Amino acid sequence: MLGIAAVLSALSLAVRDVGVKHDEALRVKEATSAAARLERLVVDLQTGSRGFVISGQPRFLKPFMSARTEVPGQQAEIERLLADRPAARADVRSLGLAITDYVYGYTIPLIALARRSPDAARARVATGAGERRVSALRRRFATLTGSLETLGDARIARADEQTDRALVLAVVLVLVPGGLVLVLITYLRRAVVQPTGRVAAAAVRLANGDLGIRVTEAGSRETRDLGQAFNAMATDLSAAIRAKEEVLTLVSHELRAPLTPIGAYAELLLDDERALPVPDPARVRGLESIERNARRLRRLVDDLLLAAESSSGRLSVRREPVNLSSIVRNSVAAAEPAAEERGVTLDSRVRGELVAIGDEERLEQALDNLIGNALKFTPAGGRVRVKLAAVGDAARVAVADTGSGIPAEEQTRLFERFYRADASRQPAVHGLGIGLSVVRAVAEAHGGRATVRSTEGVGAEFTLEVPLGGRR
Repeated sequence: MLGIAAVLSALSLAVRDVGVKHDEALRVKEATSAAARLERLVVDLQTGSRGFVISGQPRFLKPFMSARTEVPGQQAEIERLLADRPAARADVRSLGLAITDYVYGYTIPLIALARRSPDAARARVATGAGERRVSALRRRFATLTGSLETLGDARIARADEQTDRALVLAVVLVLVPGGLVLVLITYLRRAVVQPTGRVAAAAVRLANGDLGIRVTEAGSRETRDLGQAFNAMATDLSAAIRAKEEVLTLVSHELRAPLTPIGAYAELLLDDERALPVPDPARVRGLESIERNARRLRRLVDDLLLAAESSSGRLSVRREPVNLSSIVRNSVAAAEPAAEERGVTLDSRVRGELVAIGDEERLEQALDNLIGNALKFTPAGGRVRVKLAAVGDAARVAVADTGSGIPAEEQTRLFERFYRADASRQPAVHGLGIGLSVVRAVAEAHGGRATVRSTEGVGAEFTLEVPLGGRR
């Protein structure tokens, strides 16, 4: 009897310690997910205020107002989950002060200015001050989530060590009441270790963007409550992301409608002016600027719509033979004026006439983004080369530049939506960080892939591969 009592006492303490360690690890993982949610709220603050400034329509302020209301509670939730980590809580508080400064020191005054003078507000947005603030905040978020993930992994490792110790203890004590210890070991695994481990793993996947992840609400009352809480959090987060996608799509459609006539009328007026015996150079330059910027905005809106369709799973592509060689030539020709303006040499190398099965419009959009991205980051006197060749059963388009290159630690995130590398955060470099995500979405929709290879100080090469449909 004394032996059995010793086994029960020792294993009871082991179960309790393992449960405590896994609860600590789970709280850190939940804090990581909550930090990701707080970062998305900051993005909502930015997109909502920018949408209002650009369109002048109050309904675009809805995501801003909603995010502004949720930010304090989300910050408090992170601090609660990190109650036993004073240093991490201090980092969260410091980040919260920076977010408050962004809201009350930039966005609210910007919205007030937009109500008084829309043109002045748009001019302030064009300086890139707000985008630089958000970029700085997102770098701090990356640092915070990285440290939290490291902390969570360490705590899971400690919990696993505690579990192993409990099992070793059980093996030692099993010599007397072997059957009872075996039952308790099985209970330990099934009731404590496995359920909390599944929730911890699901939290990591949720933080990495898997919004559909859910856990089974089964087991003891505590593990059921834990599963229900996680699933409720994941559902709320998914709903918030969907709401943001709907606003993004709505804003894009609202902006797209007037851009087509603006570009068309500018082109007509430019043709009329050039047809005059003595065209006015200032008027020609002004109309060319209007046409060029209308075309640039139309491409940006098209990218926004495609990104929203891809994120919601609604992206579809036509499946028909397309002359990929012709697409490459047309995209290079269309980019030549921009290359000449920037003082960059743009050339192409196309081998034969390659035919792919896909959507001509989507492929053109992806290739335009790759070439435009290369020109954007290549200094005057540099070179951008576009090559098309068959590689096995695929057609590969490679766009290589002689720009500054991309740090290795940033290359894995370049194809994420709204991600901008350090070089692209400079005020002179325009963009929202969606062009390369569009390239990847188009490639994967065609059953292909998009890749990058770069060396700092040398340049970068982006490739787009799609299956071949034949060769002429």
